[in-house]
Amino acid sequence: MASIRIVKDPDECAFLWQTYYPVECFFDLWQVRETFSQLYDRENNFIVYEENGRVNGLLALCRITETDELAFFPGEIWNNRTWMEQNKIISKNNQIMSAMLHAVQGNAEIRYLCQESLNNVSLEMRDNCTVDQENFTVDQENFTVDQKNFTVDQENRTVDQKNQTVDQKNQTVDQKNQTVYEDNRTTDEDNRTVYEYDSANTLSVDEIGYLFYPEQYEYNYDRYLGVFAGKSRKKIMSEVNSIEKQGVSFRYDKPEDIDYLFQLNISNFGEHGYFHDPRFLNAFIRLAQNLHEKEMLRVVTVLVGNEVAAVDMGAVWNNTCTMIAGGTNKNFPGIAKLINLHHMKWACVEKISSLDFLCGDFGWKKRFHLTPRPLYKINVHQKNQNTFSR
Repeated sequence: MASIRIVKDPDECAFLWQTYYPVECFFDLWQVRETFSQLYDRENNFIVYEENGRVNGLLALCRITETDELAFFPGEIWNNRTWMEQNKIISKNNQIMSAMLHAVQGNAEIRYLCQESLNNVSLEMRDNCTVDQENFTVDQENFTVDQKNFTVDQENRTVDQKNQTVDQKNQTVDQKNQTVYEDNRTTDEDNRTVYEYDSANTLSVDEIGYLFYPEQYEYNYDRYLGVFAGKSRKKIMSEVNSIEKQGVSFRYDKPEDIDYLFQLNISNFGEHGYFHDPRFLNAFIRLAQNLHEKEMLRVVTVLVGNEVAAVDMGAVWNNTCTMIAGGTNKNFPGIAKLINLHHMKWACVEKISSLDFLCGDFGWKKRFHLTPRPLYKINVHQKNQNTFSR
């Protein structure tokens, strides 16, 4: 017999996560999630699908009080969006996935889902979010909104607004079930289009993450530099060399330098940066302390002369390194290129399996030939009010 329940008790949620949630990256660690949960203090909404007493599905959500919507646990929002990446929905099959999404009580924005989470989504969801892995653009040639050949105009990628018909007989579109909403006909700057897969919920590419895999270059930093076009490499190295002439030195793994990171980041981004929120800032301070105690913290500080020019913070786990925060001094243009190249050289020397620079291009990740990885988002617009609770 199958049943769904919603778990709010923090202790039981901790048990469910540690028992059923796979640990495949730094963000999967319970201690990381718990650190932010303690500061944000959200109401948990863990949706659990059980069959004959066995857990076959888990969707870890929490309620965001600011918007009265649900988001992936622990709800560490900044600029109205969560931050942690590679989130996962655990489900044995697509029926379980659909049942858990149906059990969501209210609206939800479930962000930064990894590809593996989509293995058990419905065929309809996958069909409506077909992504070309090389260019990360939607396959416009084969895309159809539904199974009745209501196609998108290939030249303009917009729905025929004049007649809004399904076929040449001017049969009108069913407004209840087959409407293509305006938001889902627009394409952002990276050509990632959102599509409607049923009357309530949408699946879309969220953002693109970027990683450096040293093994692709046989852990040879010079071979990595060789993939740059000559003109591009010359320009980058000219900027780096001009800084090095001023006297560059590095220091490593000094937890006290994280204070400089916060100061530089806040100076650059102000209220638009995630450290502007005291909850996020304090969670990061705790996270840094915990990582330092477990010998997982990597802090790289660049000094030009005697002045701190840049500080980056990473988390080392299972031979991977995730760069989770950074700050640069405006007085040293080009310092970000220097420290990022330094990270890549270190990753080659230490034979790190992957160096994760997270989502957001920020004008350099594509140019530095990092490997793109799409993450996904499910928006739940729940019309029904279910009564599952615990």
